[in-house]
Formats: sequence, structure tokens, C-alpha cells
Amino acid sequence: MGLDPYAMASALNGVWAQRLIRLTCEHCRKPYQPAPETLQALSLTASDLVDWPLTRGLGCGMCRGTRFKGRRAIAEVLPLDDELRDLIVGKQSLREMRRVARGRGARSLVDAGLALARQGLTTLEEVRRVALAI
Repeated sequence: MGLDPYAMASALNGVWAQRLIRLTCEHCRKPYQPAPETLQALSLTASDLVDWPLTRGLGCGMCRGTRFKGRRAIAEVLPLDDELRDLIVGKQSLREMRRVARGRGARSLVDAGLALARQGLTTLEEVRRVALAI
């Protein structure tokens, strides 16, 4: 876009990304095992999911056979501080910016989606579809 990195970094207070994720129908949800490729895409292993009540809808009249009923927003919020502004001005890699942000406690869309899956409110496939979509 031809923006000066310094002007952009000094004007920017933070970045917010959000998506709507579908919630598993509570009337027809049953426990399930996610596909191995889903676990791999989310950087999870079967042992990571030991205490997670993973559920998936089967499809019923309440959800009109869709297996989902309702949605919830998941968000990724990144407030900018001086160090992150310096990284922007210095045109550092996105990988480096993410590393610094994570060190400051920033939560990604995937993390927010996994928190819902950990509560049994959505599926790992839905987290993958919504949070990893490009």
C-alpha cells in the first residue's frame, strides 16, 4: 500500500481479528474422536485431548440436520507496545512479531477456538475451518 512503516506503527494502537465459530448442537451432540489430520493441522496430539469432552452433533430437528446451532465470536487481540512498534518500523518478519506477541500473552484465533473445543462447545474441525482459513 506504500505506507511508511514509522507512520503506521505510531498511529496503530492494536490489532483485532475476529471470526464467528459454529457451536455444536446441544440436542444431538455425542462424543467423538477427531481425525488425525485435524490434530496435525492444529499441532495437537491425542494425549493433549485426554480431559477434553470433545463432542460432535449428529444432526436433528433442532439444528435442521446441520449438527450446529448458534455461533460465538472468537477473537485475537494484539495491543501494540514500543517493542512491537519497533519491530514494525524495522520491517521484521511476521514470525518474529508473533513470537514477541506470544511472549506478552497474546492469544491467537486458534487458541480462542481451542478454548471452546476444550469446553465441548465446538469441534476441532470447526476450529480448523474457521481459525486456519486463509
